[in-house]
Amino acid sequence: MKLKNKLFCALLCSLTALFMIACSNGSSDEGGLVGEPELISSISYDELITELTKAAGETNEDSDTFNSLIEKLNAQRDEINANIQTEILNDLDNINAYVKSVDPDASDITESDVTGQNGVGDIHVETYKLTCKTRSMNGEWINVSGTVSLSCISIGFLSGLTQKFSAALHYSTAKNIVLHNHVTITSNKECPTNASLTKTDSFLVRALAFNDYFVVSPDYEGYGDTKDRVHTYLIQDDTARQCVDFLREAIKWKNSKSKVYGTYGGLAENFGTYSIGYSQGGSVALAVHRHIENWNLTDELHFHGSYCGDGPYSPPETYKWYIKKNEVYMPVAVALILRSYLPHYGDSILKGYNIDTYFSETFQNALAGSSVKGILRNTWYAIDGKDKDTTEINKLVFSWFGGDAGAARRGYCTAEELFKPDARAENFDSAPAQALLTALEKNDLTKPSNWKNGKGPVKRAVIMHSYTDEVVPYVNMWALKNLSGNLKYYVPNGEDPSRETELKYIDHNCKVTKGRHEGFGTTFFAWYILAAKDFKEKIDATD
Repeated sequence: MKLKNKLFCALLCSLTALFMIACSNGSSDEGGLVGEPELISSISYDELITELTKAAGETNEDSDTFNSLIEKLNAQRDEINANIQTEILNDLDNINAYVKSVDPDASDITESDVTGQNGVGDIHVETYKLTCKTRSMNGEWINVSGTVSLSCISIGFLSGLTQKFSAALHYSTAKNIVLHNHVTITSNKECPTNASLTKTDSFLVRALAFNDYFVVSPDYEGYGDTKDRVHTYLIQDDTARQCVDFLREAIKWKNSKSKVYGTYGGLAENFGTYSIGYSQGGSVALAVHRHIENWNLTDELHFHGSYCGDGPYSPPETYKWYIKKNEVYMPVAVALILRSYLPHYGDSILKGYNIDTYFSETFQNALAGSSVKGILRNTWYAIDGKDKDTTEINKLVFSWFGGDAGAARRGYCTAEELFKPDARAENFDSAPAQALLTALEKNDLTKPSNWKNGKGPVKRAVIMHSYTDEVVPYVNMWALKNLSGNLKYYVPNGEDPSRETELKYIDHNCKVTKGRHEGFGTTFFAWYILAAKDFKEKIDATD
């Protein structure tokens, strides 16, 4: 009897473990929102234009892109007002019914009230912080944070209509959802729940809410409410799962605010969800795409597809390119990979290896924030502090490799400077190099076997990549040729960000100016996402 009980307990434990694994990879069914949403910012359309104008005056490299964006947004103002008026007029009976329910003596709102000079007042975007439960990359429950942004309209004709109304009436039924997956960051001040800088992708994407998008931006594990944890950098499955968990809770919250005037409004019945991102966010956007399809969530989330820019879709090919090219323009990205991979795969693929296995002593000292060589080794002080952005950490690393006379002058570190010989062995035939490649391959989105159907995306994945990207090399786009799914490729064409070339077949005959990683990132968000807003058209195209 005791033996049977032991066997039963063992079986129960095994089944429980399998269930936990399923939850950690598919969805966190025991999750949910934690606490109440917190309003963290509100910006009007005029304030958006002002901030972008200021940004254009503060930058030389990106000023043309920002000026083009400002011109486009100014032209869209009347269109937005007209759309709002049409939506209100179409729902005027319901609005009047709501007004009467609050004040039976109030006058009916007429068409002329809506179309008059003060009909539609201030249009602004409110951004809220949400926190929800999900599982960490190690399987335990954690509270992850992120933001949601939605449009709110102060309807002018209600001001003074009756003492029982405030001047503002929130009215926003979102037509579609954008899941925004942010770029590589290292400081907590850059994550969506903290980002306020005009040039950040989080700031730019929020402005999509002016056009009836419900914008959802997860912080990722390691930032926001989880800033004291190791960030899941390029651990694709876990990052995607957490983003989808956050998305699902955001949708539930938005729909719970169904069209009740004075609150937020819900989602349109036929809404579509679009996953977008650039750099790390580009790979996360595609990883989210894969997760949704692998776990049969397409219908639940009304998923239409992804729009990905210059992402490290193939971490192993990126690693090989750095070693063979002997140029690493963003050494902090290499450090972020090992910082997440060593603890995550420390009991399996990378067992027995540590930072000293892969990185040179000088690189280790730089990452430790040392001022004197040989101290504070085997620490990740510069990364774990979450107080330095990527530019600051890269400058710190460059200062250890010759400064203005060396790496800073070149603009990159050599692989020989950063990696120990075993990590850059010829043909990667050393045990440490092979182990790292194996870990990277588990996160390779360009391998057909990593997709449930063995082919690739079912819904459209639009891939944009600059041929001259020095940080996330073009080999990542080239590696996508391994997939036979629904992908379409574009490269920017010349200096005009409104022009691009469709690639029917991937080849190396692509030319681009202003195609460096950071510069094209600004173009990607400011033009393709916010100004042209053609990501929806490209994803939904049937050709």
